Amino acid sequence: MTWPACPIEDVEPQPGVVHGRVVFGRRGSQEGVVIPGMSDGLATLGPAGSPASVAPPPTQFSGFRVHHVAHRRALGQVGSAPSGVPVVARVSVTDLAADLVAYLDAEVVGPVILAGHSLGAMLALHVAARRPQRVAALILSAPALAADAALVAGLDRWDRALVAGDPVAYRRAAIEDAYTGTVRRDALASLELDVVAKAGRAESVPPAALARHLALSGAARSHDLRGQLGSVVAPALVVAGGEDHLVTPAAARAVATELATAQFEVIDGVAHGFAEQAPAHFADLVATFLDRLRLL
Repeated sequence: MTWPACPIEDVEPQPGVVHGRVVFGRRGSQEGVVIPGMSDGLATLGPAGSPASVAPPPTQFSGFRVHHVAHRRALGQVGSAPSGVPVVARVSVTDLAADLVAYLDAEVVGPVILAGHSLGAMLALHVAARRPQRVAALILSAPALAADAALVAGLDRWDRALVAGDPVAYRRAAIEDAYTGTVRRDALASLELDVVAKAGRAESVPPAALARHLALSGAARSHDLRGQLGSVVAPALVVAGGEDHLVTPAAARAVATELATAQFEVIDGVAHGFAEQAPAHFADLVATFLDRLRLL
């Protein structure tokens, strides 16, 4: 099976639909794969199916060939019934990881750097546990060994808001979980201004997008790699937000403890969205880690 140069368009999936992706960089360079997390469920794919939110890699990846993948093939049977009610497929983290392994086998030459945030980081760990020889390094932000009560509580908040048809409540909860301080206040204020500007016009989430989100939420709840990382020998950077209450620093540290070679870092004063709230700090950690491995 081959994959197209860009992801599929955001249409109702058909049997045999292929994996979505967009790739930056030249063949022959060190390859990296950015694995999406929960946001991939609600994400809109742009013209020709390219992810609307994907930008070229930051400068620390300038010498890499970077693959941004989407979970649309693994979620290929997730859609909406004629009634408009979402149809939620049973998708586990092992299903998603198997699809990512198939992508690596078909499209990536040699050991690869896997990078992911939250669910994306957890999937990177599943891929590394399945195929340790295919992994050159791991960049894991907000990873967990298993879905604990704190993470499940956060998923519950998001799911309840979306299932109730209240995307504004979902956005509010996501902001509160992601950011701290003035960034959180400014984001919440911007959200309220957006609500006022729409003059009461109700927002809605397309049924197929909601179904994908709920499928990924179910997959996240199935995550459990406790005692299963002994074969993973690739060096890893594990980063946590000091005020993250979804994947706490203790939960992320537990991942680093189970890995053979891991560097653990905490960015103080930020929550689950630390890569967005403290991008320079996070980028410096990544660049230093890769430079130490002589991959840059």
